[in-house]
Amino acid sequence: MRPGFIVVVLLLFFMILIGAPVTPAFADSDNNDSAPSDSIKQWKDKNLKKSALAWTGSAIGDVIYFPFWLTFSILKEGVTIVEKTKIVEKIDDLLTKDDGTRKLEPIISPSRGIGGRLILKRHGDDLARLNLAASGLHEGRSLEELELADVPLAGRALMMNLYGFYARMPEEPFFGYGPHSSYEMGSEFGIERFGGELGLASEVLQHVELEGFGGYQSTRSFREEEEDDGNTGDDFPDNPLWSITPLNTYPGGDERVELMFVGAGFSIDKRNHLGIPTKGYQFTLTSSLFTEVEEENFGFLKTYVDFRKYIHLFYGRTLIVRMAGEFTDPFDDRMIPFYNLSEIGETNTVRGFKRGRFRDNDAVYGTLEYRVPIRDVWQESGYDFHVFADGGQVASDIFQDFTWKNSQAGFGFGVRTWNLEKEALRVDFGFCRDGFRIYLVLNAI
Repeated sequence: MRPGFIVVVLLLFFMILIGAPVTPAFADSDNNDSAPSDSIKQWKDKNLKKSALAWTGSAIGDVIYFPFWLTFSILKEGVTIVEKTKIVEKIDDLLTKDDGTRKLEPIISPSRGIGGRLILKRHGDDLARLNLAASGLHEGRSLEELELADVPLAGRALMMNLYGFYARMPEEPFFGYGPHSSYEMGSEFGIERFGGELGLASEVLQHVELEGFGGYQSTRSFREEEEDDGNTGDDFPDNPLWSITPLNTYPGGDERVELMFVGAGFSIDKRNHLGIPTKGYQFTLTSSLFTEVEEENFGFLKTYVDFRKYIHLFYGRTLIVRMAGEFTDPFDDRMIPFYNLSEIGETNTVRGFKRGRFRDNDAVYGTLEYRVPIRDVWQESGYDFHVFADGGQVASDIFQDFTWKNSQAGFGFGVRTWNLEKEALRVDFGFCRDGFRIYLVLNAI
């Protein structure tokens, strides 16, 4: 039974005793007569009012506290069950080969659905990994990936990565352009995409890596009812936006677009731990040039920058400060497919909003996250609790159009588990002006 409930019961019992009929003793000890009846009535009425007020205040506080108690109790019981049953360790022992050459891990994320990833590598060597991944089982999604990663070239001076994929993503939300897009106008479309990428990377200094890459992607967007026998999805069954501005009026809408791209990137990683960093920082900068293969309708430059600072506070507490942005600039007389625009929504931008809630050429966003360790097993594995506040906005040109009144905010809390290599599992509860969303991410890269 909840301790708060017991306290409330005891308080009610005590207040009932106070409010019960009594005969008070008076200062005049020689007077053995009872006090006048009207005095007793006034005394009773006064104390009954106090008891009712105290009970009402306690009940209101109890109602407000209950959702928080229920959430934390469920999380606590879940963590306790996982710890007692050793289910994570048992599954890992079943799927992982002892010599490290094979590993099968589950995958869960809002954008790709539920699936698994098979990792194959040579005995005693972390290089030349073969990753096979497939996921779906969520909103009709399907994503298959094949990756040959970290293949050493030129005596390990260069690392080659080869990646290919096929994706089908129905029920993608679209709310229009800009920071003032309305949730009530939400509509859904589908995407079918396949492509590949070849990349070369080199660690030029300790913790500093340069990369170059190029590839091809083919994307077809479609109205969902065209592919699903009239089923337009559960979130926006009426698709009000398409009735005003049809999908084919947006750049890249209701057609196939083939793009070639080349790009380069630069990254620094000075975290003191990959799974539970308490100090250091990360910085990533990539820029990619996209151009249409046979036509000249589409062409743009996309730049992404991300900086994260980890600040150790006390008793293992950590404050994470993040600033990031994505900037998409069209070439002269060319367009950007609407699904390639920068966006806000989902787990890596402003939590609480639906995926793709705000779209435009540019997007900037930031995060403050405070982590409290719950369990730490020799810095090898553990889990922690965190609270966060996210903010950001989209604009056609963020450097000219940025204004605080167009900013979007989200906040919430969550738990995560980690190991030596990465953050393994994260559950976030996000709140924003659109409502409340839960995000579950497992073994996402």
